[in-house]
Amino acid sequence: MSAANSIARQSRDAEQAGSPAAFELPPELAARYDVRVVDGADGAQRLGLFRPGDRTTPSIEIVNDRITARSEDPETVSALVKIAQANGWDRITVDGSVEFRKAVWTAATREGLSVSGYDASFAELEDRAKARSAAPTQASPSREDAERNADTASAALSDDDRRLLLTLSRHTEDRKGLYEAMRPETDAFQREVQYERIDANRAALADALERALESPTLGQAFARSGYEPETLRQSGNAGEWDGKIADAIYLVRSGLHRDTLADRDENVAALADAIDGEREDRAVAVETDGPRLRSEEPRLAREREERSSAGHRDSEELAELFLHGAAERLAADPRLATAMRAQHAMDEHIGEVFRGDEIGGASASLESRQLIADALRRGLDVTVRDPTPVRQIEPIQVHAELER
Repeated sequence: MSAANSIARQSRDAEQAGSPAAFELPPELAARYDVRVVDGADGAQRLGLFRPGDRTTPSIEIVNDRITARSEDPETVSALVKIAQANGWDRITVDGSVEFRKAVWTAATREGLSVSGYDASFAELEDRAKARSAAPTQASPSREDAERNADTASAALSDDDRRLLLTLSRHTEDRKGLYEAMRPETDAFQREVQYERIDANRAALADALERALESPTLGQAFARSGYEPETLRQSGNAGEWDGKIADAIYLVRSGLHRDTLADRDENVAALADAIDGEREDRAVAVETDGPRLRSEEPRLAREREERSSAGHRDSEELAELFLHGAAERLAADPRLATAMRAQHAMDEHIGEVFRGDEIGGASASLESRQLIADALRRGLDVTVRDPTPVRQIEPIQVHAELER
């Protein structure tokens, strides 16, 4: 495996950490890859992550404080960033091709990690600032203000505080993976083991949240973002890890206030209405003397655009709910009834094909869920159809007359 494309913990973090700790893998990656210890070209042992069906060449190798990737596809880049987050890395160095370094920079900075080794262009920095800031109105901060707030918030937090936030985020992601792994066909023994892992994750989440709230600077940062520490403790006791606590972590890391999240959607909707209204007024003014049918065309076009935009948003929300929603919400939503039946049918088929191969079955099941989610995102209907009967084709009878 080439060592060209790789990420490493920055030296300053490694010096602070002292001796390197054992690597931890998020449950979703442990289920997706075949994890084995392999011998490197230099004779040193390292951790290898193999894709299903490939038992010779690892897709990812981990040794000391460096993670090496064999390819540059989005799945591999995302896995590298998740591994770095799971091990508390908040600063990384990236090496390799320009495409690989750009992909890692984009994915890692989106998750709040600091990346060196890639010089982002002005346009890329502008896009990152735009994604982290609210709509540019008086009620919400500008892109420049949001970037300045994020830099100020990051500078005000110590390395220990940032590590506490990353640990809390990692346990939150682990919680999603553990619940997604609970499927109806799971046998009683595996279900019991999974419940034990969920209980251990719940205890780790509570401990990580308490340690974060005990930090004076983090407590103040949560308060500045609009979440009082006591409120977050109550949210943790209520199990709102994917709601208020996830929002609070994002706001602290971005330097924004909780009102920004609500104002952003309202401002975007108001801006869209204003633009549509101005477009309609301009069209009506131009065609005042025209036929009535022509004057109605801008309104009809706007209504079609609104219906299309609303349908796209609904499809996106439905796909995200199918991928990441809790089992109770999935069962209660009638829009997902056919999708759930389709997933159950695919899981039954996958179980037969991958009988005895738990990791391969889990990977195939995850891919099938992604396929169904993509269909929902495009607004397509997902149904389960009975198999089409195939008629047996009679073999051709060769006769002497035909041979001549």
